[in-house]
Amino acid sequence: YGQSPFAIGRGIAFEALLRRHGHAELRRVLTDGLGVDFSLAAIENLREGYQPNRTGLTLRASVTRTRMAEIASAPAEPIVLDGAVLRADIGGLPAFFEADEMAIGVGGEIIVGENKSWPVVDGRPTDEEALGAALDQAATYILLGRRTLDEAGIDPGRVSGNAVLVTPRNTG
Repeated sequence: YGQSPFAIGRGIAFEALLRRHGHAELRRVLTDGLGVDFSLAAIENLREGYQPNRTGLTLRASVTRTRMAEIASAPAEPIVLDGAVLRADIGGLPAFFEADEMAIGVGGEIIVGENKSWPVVDGRPTDEEALGAALDQAATYILLGRRTLDEAGIDPGRVSGNAVLVTPRNTG
């Protein structure tokens, strides 16, 4: 029940490709897509060094909040937070949301990045429902990112309403 094991495997392989060789492919697609040189961007992998449990998620959310505030203060160079975690209360209980590339700092603006392993062929997604779901997911991260900055006393408008969707291109 649930998602196909083939789709899960494809997603894991695609994200591994983006992170290989110091995130070289991710740096390339961000440079191409955003028109900003990410070749020397600082990459902080928040997926490593934390326990894979609620304690680890809480710590990652704290680091994400701190780094987002720093990024919103206009760093000199682009920064990528890989595996940023955002916190929200749902039904009075804390919930955690892991973004692929939350807080891509470009001139002090924070842009959400979301990786999806389904291809875009000739400029069109091969699955429009999956595109809608990815945009919903990115919108959730934008909302939570804005709340995070607002709680820190920083203009929530520093989180862009635009998102970067990273997909394979012209593959089947």
